[in-house]
Amino acid sequence: MKKISVLLANRPRMVRALVREMIERQPDMEVVGEVLDPLDVISAAQETEADIVVIAINNGEAQELRRRLLVQCPNVAILALSLSGGTAFIEQLRPQRREMVDPSEATILHAFRQAVQASGDTEEGQTNP
Repeated sequence: MKKISVLLANRPRMVRALVREMIERQPDMEVVGEVLDPLDVISAAQETEADIVVIAINNGEAQELRRRLLVQCPNVAILALSLSGGTAFIEQLRPQRREMVDPSEATILHAFRQAVQASGDTEEGQTNP
């Protein structure tokens, strides 16, 4: 069974550590890398073949990064989190952006599984929250 691969990008260290810990507790997910420089996100996503890229939505630069990432890595899903943790969404080419009302750990993990299943990259039965 293929694990869902997650790239952590452009986040404060403490938040990256929390997201990493959350993902590493999941038997069907793995962190495939961390990127601090926004200029390296696209190449890291391509090199690692990440299914999900986690980024911050702290400024307008992040919006352009998400757009470029979806163009150059059309099969990737993006989890965009606010620095406060109060706002999150999953963004993909197909289907489009989905807001999360409650960006809790369970909601985020479920969204990861749904996003990867929607792109057809995982086997059936991996979408349990």
